Amino acid sequence: MKPKNFQSSTRMQVKRKDTLNCFLLATLTLFSLGCSFKRVSRELVQVEEIKLNSQNNEYLKVHMQNGDVYIFHSWKVDKPNEIIFGFGNHLDYNRNLIETRGGTGLSPSESERIHTQFLIPFDEIVILETNQKGNNPGVAAMVLVGLTTGAFSLYCSINPKACFGSCPTFYVSGLDVQNLVGEGFSSSISKSFEDTDIDLIDLNMEDGAPLQLILKNEALETHLVNKVNLLSLRKNEVNRVFQSSNGDFHEVKDIENPLKATYHSQLITDFVATKDDKEWFSLADTFNLLKKETLFLEFSNPGVSSGLIIEKRQTLMTTFLFYHFFSLMGNASSHYLAGMETSEPGLSKKVRAFQELLGGIEVFYLNDKGNWIFLDKIAEDGPIVTDSHLVTLPLLDTPIIKIKLKLNQGLWRINTLNLAVLERKVAPEIHVPLQVKSNTTNLADTVALSKLKGDGYLVTFPGEAYTLDYGITYRKDREYFVESKGYYIEWMREEWLEDQNLQGARRAMLHPEKFLKEMALPFKAIEPKMEEIFWNTRISGNGTPGNDY
Repeated sequence: MKPKNFQSSTRMQVKRKDTLNCFLLATLTLFSLGCSFKRVSRELVQVEEIKLNSQNNEYLKVHMQNGDVYIFHSWKVDKPNEIIFGFGNHLDYNRNLIETRGGTGLSPSESERIHTQFLIPFDEIVILETNQKGNNPGVAAMVLVGLTTGAFSLYCSINPKACFGSCPTFYVSGLDVQNLVGEGFSSSISKSFEDTDIDLIDLNMEDGAPLQLILKNEALETHLVNKVNLLSLRKNEVNRVFQSSNGDFHEVKDIENPLKATYHSQLITDFVATKDDKEWFSLADTFNLLKKETLFLEFSNPGVSSGLIIEKRQTLMTTFLFYHFFSLMGNASSHYLAGMETSEPGLSKKVRAFQELLGGIEVFYLNDKGNWIFLDKIAEDGPIVTDSHLVTLPLLDTPIIKIKLKLNQGLWRINTLNLAVLERKVAPEIHVPLQVKSNTTNLADTVALSKLKGDGYLVTFPGEAYTLDYGITYRKDREYFVESKGYYIEWMREEWLEDQNLQGARRAMLHPEKFLKEMALPFKAIEPKMEEIFWNTRISGNGTPGNDY
């Protein structure tokens, strides 16, 4: 019998799942609404992606770097010269009207000003927001953030705070199966949070098989991908390579399971000994999402330089908290997003405070004097893919190496805790894409290739996928990593607007510790079902919820 709160979870296998019943329900509901099915959608758009037909939108709201806002009722884009021009209102940071151009009811003496349009260069713009009436599925080429409509929101209405969300996911094809191998820049929720992420491709392929990556957007988000490179590192065929928190890559050998792993004096060794379909995790505390817990590990001391291998992913606690916080912002989310990019550095700091409070996995070792010494902290976000980390240990004289892990209760799902002998540091060879093919058209996309090679961002939307060819084949004497850089912007789900509470959002930013305590009971109410709902609301390659890979 498994100890209480020690649960085995089957890792997601990338294959078709039966989502017919839920999808039929969503489809029937759509048909029952008939032609009267109309919603107003708010969208954020990226400047570079605006199309000339964008002026058909009802209005355009332009958030500037200095905090000002322009609201256009008539506008056009001069893409070659990177300028937006049009008529409307100019408001200052406090949303006081500065000037109106092209309005109605103006005196004849102002006729010259009427016909002088506002001209705004792209490089002074942070975010664009449009409002368009009608049956808008929210997947136009320019959309960054919008209210979703149709089957997406109906399917996610099972539980809006558990709906699938993810940065770019990376797959490798092998034996007619697409294997999920990576998840990019999970905590990069806006431009100011943009980051580079490196994930081990833990996949054993046939020697000489083509090694291509499939980049997917499987969430109700817009991804802005700056680069996706492959890193290859030479090694002995029987060894492995892992990256440490300082960025170094180490070839390791003689990987050993723990002699003993305990949680509250109960053995959990079987859950963390090998990388398999079992993960160790605990459930969150009922009254405080900041409560900490401790794991204890014991290993035989190899007597040489060694390191602790931690392979883990997050639970959906952070997903729930982020979604709830986003829902509190509601229709003001664009204002907050713009604020994080401009004159409110304190706003970004407040958002980062949530990550810092929840914390990572702190690693301690017991020295020969019986004192626990802090060694490192592993804090990479992401609930999709199990990622791998190496924590290098000092040389110890004791026959047994004792390690303590301190972590937030209910935040982590740990797959493997092993000890390995360090062989040497190795340097990666960087491979950039040589060809990018759209999985929709199955044709080479030279624009996407140019974006991933440094010419801006490849912007992807729900259900879109690209195959990246690096011109290399898999070799067993190499270890492979995917290096990605970019950021994403979350779409506002219609169901979330029911929770809009700007005072609540402000209190959450001012008092994050109190907020995380208050969120314990709401999270506990959906915690048991979150994984199931999360994975079943992944957006497939044809733009509908569910897995069809």
